[in-house]
Amino acid sequence: MAQLLNSDPVLFKVQRAIIAANGIGGLTKAVAAFRKAQVDLQTTSLTSQQFYALLLHVGAPELTERERKHLFFAFDEDQNGKVSVNEFVRHLTSPLNPRRRQLIKNVFAKFEAEGAAVRGADLGSTHSSQTATRTHAWNPSVFDEVFADQLSSENGKVTLEEFLAFYAALSIHKSLTDDDFELAVLREWGADAAHAPILNETERDWSSTAGGNPLLHDTVLAKDAKNRSLGLSTGQYNADHMKREFVPNRYLPDVQPDYITTTTRSYPKYSTSQIRGADPMHVAPQPQQ
Repeated sequence: MAQLLNSDPVLFKVQRAIIAANGIGGLTKAVAAFRKAQVDLQTTSLTSQQFYALLLHVGAPELTERERKHLFFAFDEDQNGKVSVNEFVRHLTSPLNPRRRQLIKNVFAKFEAEGAAVRGADLGSTHSSQTATRTHAWNPSVFDEVFADQLSSENGKVTLEEFLAFYAALSIHKSLTDDDFELAVLREWGADAAHAPILNETERDWSSTAGGNPLLHDTVLAKDAKNRSLGLSTGQYNADHMKREFVPNRYLPDVQPDYITTTTRSYPKYSTSQIRGADPMHVAPQPQQ
């Protein structure tokens, strides 16, 4: 498995263990287990004990006390002592940076949703029609295996949370650039076909109600655009979609791995005569005769 940059080490260890125990559908299984725990416990959020028990149930490794506190503190964004399903899904699918996350949401939005889910039959028919004749960056049958129950049942449904978790696991399992990942997802769902613009579809609205022509205003961006034929300079380029999501930057409990050791050494305090004796420029007084 390819290790992702900028990933929390404790969370990444948990994600890898869940995937190793359950395959690519491991994170999807964890999301389904969280939803089931909500029903069984009749609650919307899980406490630290319930949260850790859920992770162990889906294949997470045994964690030290510090690692458990670290992980729960990171998931509990509002610091209310519980982890909601939104917080759980957001951090569990952290391998998806904003660009990948928006891509998966756009693909999911193409299907007619029934509430917060899409019929598995609709996903299955579209997926099978595209995977039969095209090459892909990963084995397309993995999707059919993970969502076999939802695709085969007439009333089976797939939620956006499960859809995100599936591709988050693929992001860990397959080492692909964002461009290659996007192309692979678009090919898998037949969304990479060229689209010819409709008449006036790309026409800009320069009316006063839309704010008018921005180049007529004496702003920094307008001056920059006027001086550059290719548009905005690299200094004004928005690279936010290329950044990976981070765990909120707060003071998390320290994680001291077992394999890190520290060594301390104390030095004795030398006497004045020892210091002078070690000084080559010091001339010791000659004894009087």
